[in-house]
Amino acid sequence: MTAETDTTPTANPYARPAEQFHFLTTGMMWRAKPAALFGSGSEISQRGQTVTITAEMLDASPWISRYLGDPEAQIEKWGEVRIAPGPFPADASPYVHGAPDWEEAREVARRRAWAITDPEERAAARAEVERRYGPAPTTSSSNEIREHHTERRAREQAERRARGIADRTR
Repeated sequence: MTAETDTTPTANPYARPAEQFHFLTTGMMWRAKPAALFGSGSEISQRGQTVTITAEMLDASPWISRYLGDPEAQIEKWGEVRIAPGPFPADASPYVHGAPDWEEAREVARRRAWAITDPEERAAARAEVERRYGPAPTTSSSNEIREHHTERRAREQAERRARGIADRTR
Protein backbone atom coordinates (compact mmCIF):
# COMPACT_ATOMS: atom_id res chain seq x y z
CA MET A 1 0.00 0.00 0.00
CA THR A 2 1.45 3.41 -0.90
CA ALA A 3 1.25 6.58 1.17
CA GLU A 4 -1.21 8.01 -1.39
CA THR A 5 -3.80 5.26 -0.83
CA ASP A 6 -3.22 4.66 2.88
CA THR A 7 -6.60 5.14 4.57
CA THR A 8 -6.01 3.25 7.81
CA PRO A 9 -7.30 5.04 10.92
CA THR A 10 -3.76 5.25 12.33
CA ALA A 11 -2.36 7.06 9.27
CA ASN A 12 -1.24 10.61 10.04
CA PRO A 13 -3.83 12.98 8.49
CA TYR A 14 -1.21 15.75 8.25
CA ALA A 15 1.36 13.66 6.38
CA ARG A 16 -0.35 13.00 3.07
CA PRO A 17 0.71 13.92 -0.46
CA ALA A 18 -0.30 17.47 -1.47
CA GLU A 19 -0.53 18.59 2.20
CA GLN A 20 1.96 21.18 3.43
CA PHE A 21 4.12 21.52 6.51
CA HIS A 22 6.70 24.05 7.62
CA PHE A 23 9.97 24.02 9.51
CA LEU A 24 10.32 25.90 12.79
CA THR A 25 14.10 25.36 12.97
CA THR A 26 17.04 25.78 10.64
CA GLY A 27 19.50 22.94 10.10
CA MET A 28 17.27 19.88 10.09
CA MET A 29 18.27 17.30 7.46
CA TRP A 30 15.48 15.81 5.35
CA ARG A 31 14.98 14.16 1.97
CA ALA A 32 12.48 15.12 -0.70
CA LYS A 33 13.37 12.02 -2.75
CA PRO A 34 15.01 8.67 -2.03
CA ALA A 35 18.81 8.74 -1.94
CA ALA A 36 20.48 8.86 -5.33
CA LEU A 37 23.25 6.51 -6.38
CA PHE A 38 25.83 9.26 -5.91
CA GLY A 39 25.04 11.73 -3.17
CA SER A 40 22.48 11.62 -0.46
CA GLY A 41 19.78 13.85 -1.94
CA SER A 42 19.40 15.42 1.50
CA GLU A 43 18.33 18.98 2.08
CA ILE A 44 18.85 21.24 5.08
CA SER A 45 15.78 22.99 6.45
CA GLN A 46 15.43 26.73 6.88
CA ARG A 47 13.14 28.16 9.54
CA GLY A 48 9.99 29.34 7.76
CA GLN A 49 10.41 26.97 4.82
CA THR A 50 7.08 25.53 3.64
CA VAL A 51 7.14 22.14 1.93
CA THR A 52 4.45 20.35 -0.09
CA ILE A 53 4.48 16.65 0.75
CA THR A 54 4.94 14.00 -1.95
CA ALA A 55 4.73 10.21 -1.73
CA GLU A 56 8.46 10.03 -2.53
CA MET A 57 9.18 12.37 0.36
CA LEU A 58 7.23 10.22 2.81
CA ASP A 59 9.20 7.16 1.65
CA ALA A 60 12.54 8.99 1.86
CA SER A 61 11.85 10.77 5.18
CA PRO A 62 9.52 8.50 7.18
CA TRP A 63 10.02 10.60 10.32
CA ILE A 64 7.71 13.23 8.74
CA SER A 65 4.75 10.83 9.10
CA ARG A 66 5.79 9.98 12.64
CA TYR A 67 6.25 13.51 14.03
CA LEU A 68 4.16 15.91 11.94
CA GLY A 69 1.23 17.15 14.01
CA ASP A 70 2.52 15.55 17.22
CA PRO A 71 4.30 18.25 19.26
CA GLU A 72 4.66 16.00 22.33
CA ALA A 73 6.52 13.35 20.32
CA GLN A 74 8.78 16.04 18.82
CA ILE A 75 9.60 17.45 22.25
CA GLU A 76 10.35 13.95 23.51
CA LYS A 77 12.60 13.26 20.49
CA TRP A 78 14.32 16.63 19.95
CA GLY A 79 13.50 18.73 23.00
CA GLU A 80 11.54 21.21 20.86
CA VAL A 81 8.87 21.39 18.16
CA ARG A 82 10.64 21.46 14.78
CA ILE A 83 7.87 20.93 12.20
CA ALA A 84 4.21 21.89 12.08
CA PRO A 85 1.32 21.26 9.67
CA GLY A 86 0.33 23.83 7.05
CA PRO A 87 2.24 26.76 5.58
CA PHE A 88 4.50 28.94 7.72
CA PRO A 89 2.37 31.69 9.30
CA ALA A 90 2.62 34.96 7.36
CA ASP A 91 2.97 37.01 10.55
CA ALA A 92 5.74 34.84 12.04
CA SER A 93 9.40 35.77 11.76
CA PRO A 94 11.69 33.40 9.87
CA TYR A 95 14.42 34.37 12.37
CA VAL A 96 15.10 33.34 15.94
CA HIS A 97 16.22 36.28 18.08
CA GLY A 98 19.95 35.96 18.74
CA ALA A 99 20.67 33.32 16.08
CA PRO A 100 23.46 34.09 13.58
CA ASP A 101 21.07 34.45 10.62
CA TRP A 102 18.93 36.86 12.69
CA GLU A 103 21.99 38.96 13.58
CA GLU A 104 23.07 39.10 9.94
CA ALA A 105 19.60 40.05 8.65
CA ARG A 106 19.21 42.67 11.38
CA GLU A 107 22.61 44.18 10.62
CA VAL A 108 21.84 44.39 6.88
CA ALA A 109 18.51 46.10 7.61
CA ARG A 110 20.17 48.45 10.12
CA ARG A 111 22.83 49.50 7.61
CA ARG A 112 20.21 50.12 4.94
CA ALA A 113 18.25 52.27 7.38
CA TRP A 114 21.31 54.32 8.31
CA ALA A 115 22.14 54.84 4.62
CA ILE A 116 18.90 56.78 4.06
CA THR A 117 19.70 60.49 3.78
CA ASP A 118 16.31 61.95 4.72
CA PRO A 119 16.21 62.16 8.57
CA GLU A 120 12.49 61.36 8.84
CA GLU A 121 12.69 58.40 6.46
CA ARG A 122 15.83 57.17 8.24
CA ALA A 123 14.10 57.37 11.63
CA ALA A 124 11.10 55.45 10.27
CA ALA A 125 13.38 52.79 8.75
CA ARG A 126 15.32 52.43 12.02
CA ALA A 127 12.05 52.05 13.93
CA GLU A 128 10.98 49.35 11.46
CA VAL A 129 14.25 47.48 12.11
CA GLU A 130 13.50 47.55 15.85
CA ARG A 131 9.90 46.45 15.28
CA ARG A 132 10.79 43.63 12.92
CA TYR A 133 13.97 42.28 14.52
CA GLY A 134 13.71 43.46 18.11
CA PRO A 135 16.54 44.92 20.17
CA ALA A 136 20.15 44.65 19.08
CA PRO A 137 22.24 41.75 20.36
CA THR A 138 24.24 42.37 23.49
CA THR A 139 27.82 43.42 22.88
CA SER A 140 29.35 42.10 26.09
CA SER A 141 31.15 38.80 25.81
CA SER A 142 30.24 37.69 29.32
CA ASN A 143 27.49 38.34 31.80
CA GLU A 144 29.27 36.40 34.51
CA ILE A 145 30.20 38.37 37.61
CA ARG A 146 33.63 37.20 38.59
CA GLU A 147 35.24 37.42 41.96
CA HIS A 148 38.22 39.77 41.99
CA HIS A 149 41.50 38.01 42.77
CA THR A 150 42.02 40.06 45.95
CA GLU A 151 38.56 39.07 47.20
CA ARG A 152 39.30 35.43 46.47
CA ARG A 153 42.62 35.57 48.35
CA ALA A 154 40.99 37.29 51.33
CA ARG A 155 38.23 34.64 51.42
CA GLU A 156 40.77 31.80 51.21
CA GLN A 157 42.86 33.39 53.97
CA ALA A 158 39.79 33.70 56.22
CA GLU A 159 38.93 30.03 55.58
CA ARG A 160 42.46 28.94 56.51
CA ARG A 161 42.35 30.97 59.72
CA ALA A 162 38.96 29.46 60.59
CA ARG A 163 40.46 25.98 60.24
CA GLY A 164 43.44 26.97 62.38
CA ILE A 165 45.95 26.91 59.57
CA ALA A 166 48.57 29.63 59.90
CA ASP A 167 49.23 31.86 56.92
CA ARG A 168 52.10 30.78 54.65
CA THR A 169 52.77 27.60 56.62
CA ARG A 170 51.53 24.08 56.19
